[in-house]
Formats: sequence, C-alpha cells, structure tokens
Amino acid sequence: MSVDRDKIIDKIKKLLALAGDDANEHECMAAALKAQKLISEYDVEESEIHDSNNEEIFTYNTPKFSRRIWRGYLAQIIADNFRCKSIFINVKEAEDNYKLRHSCRFIGYKHDIHAALLVYDKCVAVGERLAKERFDEYKRIYGSAEGVKNTFLEGFCAGIHSELSKQCYALALTTPQAVNDALAKMNLHTQMFDTSQAVFDDYHEGVRKGKDVIKSSRLEESKSLFLS
Repeated sequence: MSVDRDKIIDKIKKLLALAGDDANEHECMAAALKAQKLISEYDVEESEIHDSNNEEIFTYNTPKFSRRIWRGYLAQIIADNFRCKSIFINVKEAEDNYKLRHSCRFIGYKHDIHAALLVYDKCVAVGERLAKERFDEYKRIYGSAEGVKNTFLEGFCAGIHSELSKQCYALALTTPQAVNDALAKMNLHTQMFDTSQAVFDDYHEGVRKGKDVIKSSRLEESKSLFLS
C-alpha cells in the first residue's frame, strides 16, 4: 500500500469515527458524506477500513413508524447513493396489537449502511420539522392545510435525490453486485411515493429545502474539520 493510500485510509477512519460521535449533528452528517466520497473515489475495500476481513452483507431495520410513507422513498434515495439498497417493509407484530406499521431495511456493507443511516436520520428529522412548519403556516393563513405535508415531503425527497445524485454521477458510484444479489434473495415488497397529486408551490418548496439540507451538511463547508 502506498504512503498516499495509507493517508487516505487513515482519513476515512477518522471521518467515520467522527460520524459515529453524536456530539455535533452537522459534523456527523458532513463526515459521513465526506468519508463515503473518499471510499468511492479511491475504491476503498471494507477490509482496508476495518480490522476484520469479513465481507459479510449486513441488514439494518429502522425503528418502526406509522404512516409517513415518504420515509420509504427517502431511504431508497439515500441507499442508492451510498452503495447499498433499501426496501420498505410492512410490519404487523403482537407487541403492536398487530397494527400495521412500517420500517425501512438497509442492505449493504457495514460502513456504507452506517453512513447512509446518518444521512437518513438527519433528513427525516429535518423533513418532519420543515413539513410541520409549512403545515402550521398554511393552517394559520388559510384555516386548512390538507395535503400540504405530503406534497412538501415529496418535493423534499426529490431535492435530496437531485443533490446527492450529482456526487453519485461524478464518481460513477455503483452498488456492489453482492448487495444486489442479497436484495434479490429477499424478494420483499418495495413501495414508492405517489407524486400524482403534487401541488406546485409546496412541492417545489420541498425540493429547495431538500437540496439545502444536503448542501449545508457537506464537509467542505465545515471549516473546523479535517484539512485536505
């Protein structure tokens, strides 16, 4: 391994360690984005980052949620841009009195899933907050805000997709075949967002906010982090 590659691997490890520290939400997400970019750009293998040579495909189910189907769409967008996959799962369990609930399952290599989840969790939190603000504003002004949240969140997801895809395209980022094979074996139902009822203003405001949440979290904009 060359000296330069040693430095790249060391930098990735530090970024992933920072991403795992919940002390600063902005820096965690920014570190995850930067680490994933370096992993993709230099074709870094799992075995180079972790002590183990185990190339096992991992799965992770997000905490269960009711309704909020947009999260399934968001998870698929983020997974596709972090070399992993995500499927939307319907769950009925005794502990919930068999009430229909949902979860997003991420499939991929461990460090890819970890980075994807950091971005997913941040985007869910920001999306929910901004959609509620939009809803409350419409309710206050017009007395009704039916459909505003869903339409805004559709646009929010589209904005995230647009911004993340720029990096994905530039790096010719592809999902490892082993991950695609693992997904195919699961043969589970995947659900996507229905955008047929989108309202122009709410949708495009969501697009703008979705782009902003990615742009504002890029590592390059956090001057206190690692130098090139």
